[in-house]
Amino acid sequence: MDKVFGLGLPKTGTKTLKFALMELGYKKPKKCKQKYTSLYRDIKYDKLYEIVREANNVSDSPWWLMYRQLEAWWPNAYFILTTRRSENDWFGSVIRHINSRGMSALNFKNVFDMDINDIDKSRLTAIYRNHNTNVRMYFSNHPRFKEVCWEDGLGWDPLCKMLNKPVPKKDFPWKNKSSRS
Repeated sequence: MDKVFGLGLPKTGTKTLKFALMELGYKKPKKCKQKYTSLYRDIKYDKLYEIVREANNVSDSPWWLMYRQLEAWWPNAYFILTTRRSENDWFGSVIRHINSRGMSALNFKNVFDMDINDIDKSRLTAIYRNHNTNVRMYFSNHPRFKEVCWEDGLGWDPLCKMLNKPVPKKDFPWKNKSSRS
């Protein structure tokens, strides 16, 4: 089965993507997710390669940071950029996640290189905007690249069409869906 890499930042529907792919038969990595970002930060690509080698459904941190490396390792994989309707929607979701203690200070620092108690909205939204722009540019001619915004209610259709899979008879697995979405 082909590999599928989710390239969206945290709080862009990466968990929804992971569960949808699992429903379609794609397996996620078995190792502890908390260690992944540290391995990336410490430039332990050989260990990250081994984690990904055994899976075919990979998203969230640190994988969004590694899209160039992932494409070099697996050029025929599928690459999906999950986004939000706006950078303000994304920023609000990140803040709500932090306030609900869904993201630790250490994880936030590792992911965004910013102190959780001193969040700079313009800097954080610039990270979001620049990442999305860079991914779009990098994959602009890649035949297996797709951008999705789950807030648009897309559900199974774009995912199944891209992966050439039948649409499951189950409801789409929306995760962490906020009433603000």
